Amino acid sequence: MHPCKTTHAMPPFPRLLIVSGNGRNSGKTTLITRIIREFREKQHITGIKISPHFHPVPESYPLLQRAENWALYREDGKARATDSARMLHAGAREVFYVQAYDQGIPGALDALRNHIDRESLWVCESGGLPQFVKPGILVLTSLKGRHGEKPAFRDLINHADIVTQFDGRHFTPNPLSKLKPQKNQWVAR
Repeated sequence: MHPCKTTHAMPPFPRLLIVSGNGRNSGKTTLITRIIREFREKQHITGIKISPHFHPVPESYPLLQRAENWALYREDGKARATDSARMLHAGAREVFYVQAYDQGIPGALDALRNHIDRESLWVCESGGLPQFVKPGILVLTSLKGRHGEKPAFRDLINHADIVTQFDGRHFTPNPLSKLKPQKNQWVAR
């Protein structure tokens, strides 16, 4: 079971694949866009980016819902340099951008469930979400040669289904060869 900060355990979420990393430039968004491109023809895929920081968002992003600890936006693809726009351009059916403090993640997840196509598989970039939900697949990526992982990343290693390293271009081992969408859920091969 994944570490959980809530007082109640959330049920497993087999349609969710989470990619977490050991910091910036660890290949999280690159891996997610590759996953979307690989499987978009087999299954509808929804991309999600969860950021623990609140900062200005592009004016074109529609605000779908807001609470004290989180805000949920729909990606429109106009701000091409954002991680969530990259997911949309890779072929995700829809993409959502969430800003949430850790304590707001469960509420944001509940809101997402109300906005996402029920037939879609979810691919999410988030460092905090694995603390609150058991995904179908948890992938951890780290930048090759980077040392001194954050404690939260080290804690997740024992719960990861796939661990890979990114050298700036390639992942070793290749996580795509270990993933399979099957009947509205992510499974490891």
